[in-house]
Amino acid sequence: MMKGKRIRNLLELHLARADRRSVIVPDTTAWNKPCPAAFMLQLSGEILHKLFGLGMYVYVPKDPKRRWTLETYRMARKLAEEKAILRRIEDIKTYSSPTGEP
Repeated sequence: MMKGKRIRNLLELHLARADRRSVIVPDTTAWNKPCPAAFMLQLSGEILHKLFGLGMYVYVPKDPKRRWTLETYRMARKLAEEKAILRRIEDIKTYSSPTGEP
């Protein structure tokens, strides 16, 4: 698991949330998997203070090219819609008879 920049306070955690990043705390068993920064901001101050002390880091995926952005999400959704339309057209062609009878 790769870790990036260390997060030391609420401002840095808020900036990670604004960038839609995940964070990890490698020294714990409950938080050593990537967790959205927006979720972490909902934790109580006492828990966050302990996690900052243990070392909270921005999660860096092994393959950063595979990171989903809003643009890649929109492109994937558009492609899925186009495939669904093509499937409907094929279904219409398959189930309609040349004479127009059911």
